[in-house]
Amino acid sequence: MTEQQALIVQKRRIMRQEYGGLMSLKDLAHELGFRDTRAAKQWAVSHKVRAVQMPKQGGQMCRKFDTDHVAQILMNIARPADYFA
Repeated sequence: MTEQQALIVQKRRIMRQEYGGLMSLKDLAHELGFRDTRAAKQWAVSHKVRAVQMPKQGGQMCRKFDTDHVAQILMNIARPADYFA
């Protein structure tokens, strides 16, 4: 396992503890350090983050993002020092 792969595994573990297997748009915004969800949605679209449509109470649909996929994308675009100082 390369150092990059080990960092991805570590980031996945940390994010799964905090968010579980799926992240809401609000969770994604929090992880990215954005104040609103619009910026997080634009980031998700530009980085082609996989989304799953999930039903909410009342029959409305919401979009959830795969935590492992988000962690992998974050670690592939970031310097390790940004996350593990």
